[in-house]
Amino acid sequence: ESEKLAERGAEEQFQMAVSLPSFAPASWSPDNPVLYEFTATLLAGSDTLHRMTRKVGFKQLEIRNGDFYLNGSRLRVHGMDYVTEHLGGGRALSASQLGRDLKAMKDLGVNLIRVPFGPPPPALVDLADKIGCLLLVEAGVDGVPAPFLSSGKYRELCRQAYARLTDMYGNHVSVLGWGIGSQLEWQ
Repeated sequence: ESEKLAERGAEEQFQMAVSLPSFAPASWSPDNPVLYEFTATLLAGSDTLHRMTRKVGFKQLEIRNGDFYLNGSRLRVHGMDYVTEHLGGGRALSASQLGRDLKAMKDLGVNLIRVPFGPPPPALVDLADKIGCLLLVEAGVDGVPAPFLSSGKYRELCRQAYARLTDMYGNHVSVLGWGIGSQLEWQ
């Protein structure tokens, strides 16, 4: 499909067709993880150049007087850290193992997971959307000595990495917040 796009002339007209639900969507929450299928199609004349389908959810988050409100209701957070590693496979976890881990955490009453030491696997974020678990996503800037933190080049590299991270996970309904990392030597 990318070859079709490269062959097209600069003067040609392109259209984007988007399918949206014809009803008022329900709000997503950990207790009610409602997702909708969103499809966007890039057209040039009668040719379909690209089609993208994603699962999306809708939520409203507010902070009032130091309390979180999700979809107008006060959110009591019950969270834990989750390092995506296992004894037999290290960081190479299957989607089924991630799903078992998330289900076990939900069974314990956890509704928020912090994923430290770097970006979470994409499958984890998709599963969190699906089963209703809020996430705190970190860029993984951990244990960096102060001289590096004050370097303009290092800060620019961090900014670029953080921009990629928010581009990748910014539209996931389960993502509650973002972190840089931990164990930094701030001055």
